[in-house]
Amino acid sequence: MIIVWKYVLFLIWLSYILICGVLLFMRGFLLNREVLPFNSTCKTHSSQSYCNIFHKPSDIKGEQVLECTEENFLSRQLNNKIDSTQYCLKTKTKLIVLVIDALKYDFMTYLNTPNNNESKVLAYQNNMLVINDILKAFPHNSRLYKFIADPPTTTMQRLKGITTGSLPTFIDIGSNFDTNEINEDNLIDQLIKQNKKIIFMGDDTWVKLYPNRFIRQFSFPSFNTWDLDSVDNGIKKHLLPEIKKDDWDIVIAHFLGVDHCGHRYGPLHKEMKRKLKEMNDIISDVVSQMGENTILLIIGDHGMTNSGDHGGGSIDEITAAMFTYFPNQTLISEPTEFDSVRQVDLVPTIATILGVPIPYSNVGCLILNALPALKTTSDLVGNWEIVVMSLWSNVKQVTLYLQEYSKTNQQFPQAKFKKLLKEFQSLKVKVANMTTEEQLKDFVLSSKNYLVLVREMCEDVWVQFDSFSISRGLVLVFLTLALIFLLIEGIPFDKVKTLLEGRFLSYAYGSILLSIITAYILVYLQFNIKKELTIYFNSCTSAIAILSVLIVHHWGLICANWYNLSKAKNNLNIYSRIIFLISAVGLFSNSYVVEESSVVSFLLISILWASITDVKLEYQKKSTKKSYFSWNDLLYSLPAKLFFLILLLTILLRFSWKYRRCREEQNCKIEKLMISNSSQCLLTIVSIAAFITSVRLCLRSFGNLVGFSPTLFISRYAPTVIVICTSGFWILHSLPRQTQYKLIEPWQLQILPRTAFSLIISGIIILFIRPLSIYHVTEQNEPIPQNNVIPALFKQLKGLLLRRMGSDVKGYPIVFGLATVYSATFINLCIFLTLLTNILLSERTAFISIVLSFSLFCIAIISAIIRQNKSVTTNQLFIVPWWSVICWGLSSLHFFYTSGHQATFSSLDWNSAFILSSNGQLESYWISALLVIGNTFCSYIVHAFMLPLLVIMPFTMHALFPKIGETKHAELLLFENDDLMNSSLFVLAIKFILFFGFRVFTCMLSASVHSRHLMVWAIFAPKLIFEVLSFFIILPCVLLGFILVQRITSRLENLLKTIQK
Repeated sequence: MIIVWKYVLFLIWLSYILICGVLLFMRGFLLNREVLPFNSTCKTHSSQSYCNIFHKPSDIKGEQVLECTEENFLSRQLNNKIDSTQYCLKTKTKLIVLVIDALKYDFMTYLNTPNNNESKVLAYQNNMLVINDILKAFPHNSRLYKFIADPPTTTMQRLKGITTGSLPTFIDIGSNFDTNEINEDNLIDQLIKQNKKIIFMGDDTWVKLYPNRFIRQFSFPSFNTWDLDSVDNGIKKHLLPEIKKDDWDIVIAHFLGVDHCGHRYGPLHKEMKRKLKEMNDIISDVVSQMGENTILLIIGDHGMTNSGDHGGGSIDEITAAMFTYFPNQTLISEPTEFDSVRQVDLVPTIATILGVPIPYSNVGCLILNALPALKTTSDLVGNWEIVVMSLWSNVKQVTLYLQEYSKTNQQFPQAKFKKLLKEFQSLKVKVANMTTEEQLKDFVLSSKNYLVLVREMCEDVWVQFDSFSISRGLVLVFLTLALIFLLIEGIPFDKVKTLLEGRFLSYAYGSILLSIITAYILVYLQFNIKKELTIYFNSCTSAIAILSVLIVHHWGLICANWYNLSKAKNNLNIYSRIIFLISAVGLFSNSYVVEESSVVSFLLISILWASITDVKLEYQKKSTKKSYFSWNDLLYSLPAKLFFLILLLTILLRFSWKYRRCREEQNCKIEKLMISNSSQCLLTIVSIAAFITSVRLCLRSFGNLVGFSPTLFISRYAPTVIVICTSGFWILHSLPRQTQYKLIEPWQLQILPRTAFSLIISGIIILFIRPLSIYHVTEQNEPIPQNNVIPALFKQLKGLLLRRMGSDVKGYPIVFGLATVYSATFINLCIFLTLLTNILLSERTAFISIVLSFSLFCIAIISAIIRQNKSVTTNQLFIVPWWSVICWGLSSLHFFYTSGHQATFSSLDWNSAFILSSNGQLESYWISALLVIGNTFCSYIVHAFMLPLLVIMPFTMHALFPKIGETKHAELLLFENDDLMNSSLFVLAIKFILFFGFRVFTCMLSASVHSRHLMVWAIFAPKLIFEVLSFFIILPCVLLGFILVQRITSRLENLLKTIQK
């Protein structure tokens, strides 16, 4: 038992080292943008004509000259190198901001159809008629723009962008579930400093980003994507009454119904038409109630795909809408009108309109034709004062920000930065010598080009890559994986325990403790280091040193084993490793990453079919000599059985493709099942019930459901209750909301999934505490159930006890289910994991969890049959070849995709976060986050937990198919040879970790190589994050699967001791 815990400690140590190496890399690759602790200020002028300050303008022969006097106040102030203060216009303008979440630009446009043919109009088109009416009736007072967002297109990042004017970094997407207060300079705080009063209502994300900023707030939970109306109805209740009051300057209302409708139904559903018409009515009511000097601003924070998702950087996701309307004043017109603006451009525009400083970290460009004209004319020349003053303030603010940022961060390319500063000096000259209309237009165009170049430079280099952390993380992870591979491949599995002899683990854990202490001492001594990075680096380097010493110490054994392996060629292992390398190296290609869901399936099926060729050769060698051909012998031969088993598995894998989800880049359409949603729900429920029933019958036939222990009790009855609760929840939840409210209260509906989750968690815990699914007949005359046919014969048990205990056994012990003592526990665990996956995936994709479980057992059986066919001794059955491990790993990848997921944030199923929530209220962000993680990575979790099946299954084959194997003791051989079993499980766990560890390393290297690639943030970085998260989830699950086997062995040994007494 001591060596077993050494195995566990080694796996924990290895997991910690790999995690440290990966985190070291991630801290270098995914850094947050540094926030500067500065705030903008400004000098104010009255709303009268600017030239009242500069004196009066002069007209020379009808041509307006922009120079007011010889002593030009404007030129002198704007060119003052020391004074960086902005100039703000005092204004009494009020602002109403309606944020419609996921308001795609296409939702706002009006489509003219021939003969008013409404049949050709999609559900999301021609619903917001009030926008079209205003644009036609007041073309000089209103504007409609394409409002281009910067990815990631998640709500929190977009709100940061439209209030600070900055470009949120990619890694900020992780905080979308748990929002933090914004401390960076922003519009909200600038407005409050100028004594502006703000009222807010709607999405509670605003309240979390800006707590205690609003004079009145009416916030509502924002993440219940199943609820289309609660937030919007709450806003409607307060919006018009608040607008009618006079104690406000800005009203912000953030609607969520359109976004939630997209998530639940997509933009083509009739519910989307209803929600957009509802928004149209609200806008009409607001327009009718707007007072004088009030501007209406309608914006979307992001768009949505054709499936209703968002989060990435596709055209559909980043193209939102922006509409502005000033009923009592015309807007400035430009010679060249632009129908597309960036979201960050909104910040300097609102700041100028409301007369507040532009936030310090803004990189947006002023939208001139969205500014209200201060003169009767709306052209640029007639409003040259506000145009020049506002645009120059924008230029100075952005330039000051770049200069301050570059003082502490040398990330801007020097050539580009110097070129921009030179351009800024040119603009200073232009604004100082502006006297004609042509010079004004040239200044406007040059200023806009300058601001665009600044923003593009920031977009190119915003993430500051820490090359030292990146390179160290890559080297340390690679060396750790390489050294572990040398140890596992070089040392025979039956001698692996020699690795852990002596003080190896003491040195390993001692080095970790020393690394932590060293880091804290350096921080205490005020060395300029980052504590976490120092711990990561020291832990990895010390581990590599220890592993290197271990390899040198066993070098002779490693060389001898490699020499023996070189003589025995295994074509299947070579072929499978080539396939694995293809799957790993392909991660350097963005096309491969996009199409990996299809490629992985092909590679998995290829290995499975390649495995049969090796068995066929063996069969031919062993076949008896006959002078005639027999169809019977052919059909019942081992290759034929494998052929039909692999064919069945291939059909299952191919069928599971129907549950895949397309990436936005693929622009494909998945074949849908030709059944309705209700029929699919019914099919899923029937399939789950049939699966549970068949598994229970199988366990009962092998004697593993006999008795009344807690384990057997919950294994016998809990799955049925879970299926009933899950089915009831799905059926009730699929009903229209009005019908739900009539039948049941929202909190009562949540009783069903909570009961199911409680039973699943209880069942898994009980399996770890009391894992045995066997029944011991304590008295010889105790009645034996007649419907169970596999009791362990007492002679075998007696002989086993004599060998292990060294003494005689009293009585005649009879134990039911002993032949499948290990596999029965894992079958029960598989049932609970399958039911957990069912409820997480929902009724639409839950059927795939049954296919997943069945496929796992098929792969394990195929591997077991081939190993039995090729094994000469029993010890060889304990060796799990690399091709089996690679199949297991590829299978986990395949079912990740076929369970409706992709390596993109827009594919995350947020609905799973609310399974346990009452009436859409998130009771715990941690629980909701765990549910989303479980939904996304359920395939990896199941595969990691069930990994020991690859070791157990060859010994289960005699109980399943007595004619296939020659093993008479079935799984008792695992108990008899527990040293070999533990070594085999240990090596198998490390092989599985190496499989995913190498994939993570490849993704890390790929992301580094493509760090300036066009698709790095759209494809490579999300793939890296998903691979890292799956790897971190696999590590503890593999360890728990290993521990469960040890729990079975320990409890079985205690049972034998009890029988001996």
